Amino acid sequence: MWPRIRRVGWLYGAGALLLGTCVWQVTLISGRISRHAAWVSEGDHLPSVPVMYRGIELALDFDALGSCTYVVLFSPSCPFCQEVAPRWAREFAGSSGRTALALSLSDWAEAEAFAKAYALRLPVVATGQERATATAARLGVLAVPTILLLGHKGRVAAVAGGTSYELSELANAAGCATSPKAPVTSTS
Repeated sequence: MWPRIRRVGWLYGAGALLLGTCVWQVTLISGRISRHAAWVSEGDHLPSVPVMYRGIELALDFDALGSCTYVVLFSPSCPFCQEVAPRWAREFAGSSGRTALALSLSDWAEAEAFAKAYALRLPVVATGQERATATAARLGVLAVPTILLLGHKGRVAAVAGGTSYELSELANAAGCATSPKAPVTSTS
């Protein structure tokens, strides 16, 4: 008989289970094995985490990001992240009206190269390779890519994992406006 284990696993203890280059975890609950993209759920508060931005170490405080902010968690070496990156470039383009931040579970140089290669026009921060697993565990993320939509005071309003998601569905679930801002045109 398997013991009941909840929110505890290899990310907290013996290290990460790697499938290819993406981080996955097998969670044991009442003797059943299941695979999830995240154990973070709606209403959870995200703790601040240390990150690198342009080579400078900072503390990423999710409370300060504001409501209806998308946090895209990825790894440059993850094939699923590479597959969905062109979609992120379109969905989070400057004219989309969406506020977003990309959090890479890698070194800053790799994250910056990934952002340039896929023309991501959103701020990118990185955890550093040595802190990637610990950061993922603190945030409750078991796999990449994962998108978190933040609500009031850094609380998670919606979660999507993998490559199959709709931002409008996340925004509707979180009560955020989804219509892109219209471009400003001059009449003179």
